[in-house]
Amino acid sequence: MATGESRDGTSHGHSKRQRLQLLDVTGLPEDGPESAGPWATTVSLAKACIEVAERQRAAADLRLPYSNVDVRRLPPGADLGGLAAQLGALARLKELNLGSSRLSGQLQLLLGTLQGPLESLELPFCSLLPCDLCYLSQSPHAPALKKLDLSGNNLSASLLQPFVELLVAAAASLLHLDVMECRLRDAQLQALLPPLQRCARLRSLGLFGNPLSMAALRALLLGTAPLPDLRLVVYPYPVDCYRDDLPPSSSSSFLSDGAVDEERLARAAAELQDLLRSAGRADAVWTTSLSAPGVPDCIEL
Repeated sequence: MATGESRDGTSHGHSKRQRLQLLDVTGLPEDGPESAGPWATTVSLAKACIEVAERQRAAADLRLPYSNVDVRRLPPGADLGGLAAQLGALARLKELNLGSSRLSGQLQLLLGTLQGPLESLELPFCSLLPCDLCYLSQSPHAPALKKLDLSGNNLSASLLQPFVELLVAAAASLLHLDVMECRLRDAQLQALLPPLQRCARLRSLGLFGNPLSMAALRALLLGTAPLPDLRLVVYPYPVDCYRDDLPPSSSSSFLSDGAVDEERLARAAAELQDLLRSAGRADAVWTTSLSAPGVPDCIEL
């Protein structure tokens, strides 16, 4: 269920520096009294954390993506307190991934028990609420964060201002930011540009899947060009490059799989490259692909 390695890839028996690399819950049994749905999965996760905490106190990296935790479907009287307590038992936890768990309104409960600030926090598709980001922006985690992934959360409305405050709080430490498929349009990106410009150490920015125009991408490029370490931006297909107008409620599937005019897209990419050269940032990679050369190196902590 749990595997550990040193940072250089050596196994338990060959290194004193161990960390939890992966907690895999895909093999949990589907039969028996504990298979009562998402809450049973949460109980199993808490038990797994207990085992990890007891056997591997040096755990630094915990990943629980696709765990089916859904606070909207907990049994009466149940909460995530057990899981929160076990997370708090991991004394050296620095990196946490809770992707695709519906944690609406529960972030303070889960992170408030941790013994130290996180350096990496991945919360994609977690149905976060404004109170979650408000807590995070005021918590000890914010000024320590090097990597933050909020992809799949709707940052275009009530989450926007708390997200701005979070970026300001994390500006001195943040290296990697992913906000893919967050329904960000030009107006929201304009509001995010000033706090982004304060992230002096930022190395990578993920924006794929947001309905942004070329005008917004130009402003972003010119506004962030002075950031010396920003070497990678994964940008969306500009809305200008689609053959058909976006529907009123555009989905990320349309943005990624819609009818893109390849000639327009090529012209847009060439224009961005020209702007990078003119700004003296030919070293930066602006791409619509996560498989572009150099991407893995850019996203390492």
